[in-house]
Amino acid sequence: MSRLLTFVPPRPKRWMIGALTPVSRGVFLRGLMRVHEIDFPAADEARFRAHVNADTAAFIAPNHPEFLTDWLLDKELSARHAPLMASWATHDVVNGMGAALQWFWLSNNLIAQIPGAGGAAGKEYSIEWALEGHAVLLHPEGSVAWTADRVQPLFGGVADMAIEAARRAPAAAAARPVYMVPVVWCYRFTSDVHAALARELDRAEHKLGHRTRRDATPAERVLDLYTAILERDERRWQLPSMPDEPFAARQASLLMALTARLHAQLDAAGFEAPDSNAEDVFGRGRSALRRAEHWMRHAASQTSPMREEVRAAAKTLRRAMRMDPAWYRSPQLTQEQVAENLQRLRTDYCFTGWRDNLHRFVPRPVGPRIAHIRVPQPIQVTGIDAADALLLELRQRMQGTLDDLAAQQLSTTGARAYPNPFR
Repeated sequence: MSRLLTFVPPRPKRWMIGALTPVSRGVFLRGLMRVHEIDFPAADEARFRAHVNADTAAFIAPNHPEFLTDWLLDKELSARHAPLMASWATHDVVNGMGAALQWFWLSNNLIAQIPGAGGAAGKEYSIEWALEGHAVLLHPEGSVAWTADRVQPLFGGVADMAIEAARRAPAAAAARPVYMVPVVWCYRFTSDVHAALARELDRAEHKLGHRTRRDATPAERVLDLYTAILERDERRWQLPSMPDEPFAARQASLLMALTARLHAQLDAAGFEAPDSNAEDVFGRGRSALRRAEHWMRHAASQTSPMREEVRAAAKTLRRAMRMDPAWYRSPQLTQEQVAENLQRLRTDYCFTGWRDNLHRFVPRPVGPRIAHIRVPQPIQVTGIDAADALLLELRQRMQGTLDDLAAQQLSTTGARAYPNPFR
């Protein structure tokens, strides 16, 4: 536990970073994660190179549509243009896998994201490293949401560090302009994966104890799995079932009930009031989760029965909020969207056997893919103190470019799709 929560500065070793590049590209990116081509237009690559170099202080902010493949694309960006780039990773990875692997990750310039106040040391290292001209990369969405076409709400760390770096830059040994460099990517299958999706759905349905409809499309089978899980949660929390209501309405009822339950429990414990006036059900749910997590971390007795009740309700709420039907508004779901929902279901709900445990670390896709990378216009951080405004601008640039990319790909590739059952 001491190692897990203790920040140790990275000690990058250029020889190791260079030696791992062909392994990352050939064995992992192309082999395990089945990315057979990278589409990185010359104009976007030139824009990245112009803002990420030895003469700038750059904070690179990519989207985070899936686990592992994104980290391998991070390494590809580093190998091409920023060989000593620092990257953020969860402390469970950097510090939690033993002393030998901690040395390995630190040698590859990974910064451990220590929870709470312990994260200050990582931010300080990042600011100083960027000001030396080496660049720092972190995924501002935080954890993977499995949404290739949508940027989730951003955490403030990247903006806070960029603002502080800009404040210090004039007094640095070499005054460098400070940039936040957005990067977006998405993965598209290179062929029809209908049969492979069906096989993966068979496995997920077996794991979750759900009998499929024989005539259902892969998209309908995904909805059936979410509905089966929702019904299980309704029974677990003794909520009325509404089988005739659309999935979105039933999900909203579950979220509202769990949110109210958490706030009532924490009110009874005399804990501080929620810190949000969010009007939508997901916003209120996030506020309840922050409150519950803060209470469990700082105020709850480790042996309190109420702690277990709060933990269980928070766990159900968190997992239920990992999918919002509003993310899928178009009349059809592409095979990529079906696949990302299947990956999310397997990650969140399948926990039996070594294959499930391996899948959480190596979520192998169902078919060969192409990675499309784009670089929206970077943001120069000069005289800016409002982190919220900076994050809003960053997210808008990322989402706008991702929207254009998605529309372009759908119009030119003839992607296989199914009627959207969430509408």
